[in-house]
Amino acid sequence: MHTEVSVGTVKASLVGPREVFGPAVREGASTFCSVITHPSRRASSIGREDRELTRRLVECGKLLGIEVLRFT
Repeated sequence: MHTEVSVGTVKASLVGPREVFGPAVREGASTFCSVITHPSRRASSIGREDRELTRRLVECGKLLGIEVLRFT
C-alpha cells in the first residue's frame, strides 16, 4: 500500500511522526518505508531537518514496533 503523507515546496515540507504513522498504525503495518527526495536529486543535499525527522521516525517506529526503512 502507498500513502502519500506530505508534499513539500522547494523550501519546506511540514510533516511529523503523527501524520506519518497514523496510516501505518491503522493498516497494521509492521514495516514503513521513508523516502526523502531533494530538488537537486543528490543525497548529499539532504538537510539537517530531514535527517532529524528521519531519526525521529526511526525512534517512533521502535516504540510502535514498526521497522522504518530509509531511502534517500
